[in-house]
Amino acid sequence: MPSLILAQGQGSSGFDYVQTAAIIFTAVGVIVAMTQIRRDTQSSRQARQADLSWSMYLAYVDPAIRKARGTAETLAHSPQCPRDAQEYHETVADGSPWTNIIDNSQDADLRRLLRFYNQLSILLSKDLIDEDFVFGLIGAGLISVWPVLSPAVSYYEHYFPHSTQPEWHEEPRLIYHEVADLHGRCVTWNEKRRARL
Repeated sequence: MPSLILAQGQGSSGFDYVQTAAIIFTAVGVIVAMTQIRRDTQSSRQARQADLSWSMYLAYVDPAIRKARGTAETLAHSPQCPRDAQEYHETVADGSPWTNIIDNSQDADLRRLLRFYNQLSILLSKDLIDEDFVFGLIGAGLISVWPVLSPAVSYYEHYFPHSTQPEWHEEPRLIYHEVADLHGRCVTWNEKRRARL
């Protein structure tokens, strides 16, 4: 009888080893598969980042955006640069850009640039493009034109279209609001880069 119990114990012990080995091999297989999936996901994410970064570069050097950057640069460093939304309204704004767009006006150029920077900020906040690439390319230009972009953003946030002309509203609407975030991130990135040099 004792020999039978011993035999049963030895048999189940051998079965336990096989079961344990199978569990270990399965776990290793799952880890390898997860690592490969993570690597593939990271590769596809990097490829998507590279594609979007290249598209952003092409948009940045597009003639319309280059013209808009030139307009912003000229205004930002001139005595006519508006200091706030009210001055932007009085000196730069088209007045009725929602119905009567003057495509070659300073305001049209600045709106074009604001749309570009706003979309760029959204891509950055979703980590869809590389921050070092973006700010290495556009950083100095964005900081340079900020004196005119800031009142432009404020104007479009607070002046709403009405039947005759835009009117001031205290509660801002969320338009171009990502541009200020982009500028803030750019300034921080620039300070860190200078600290590393």
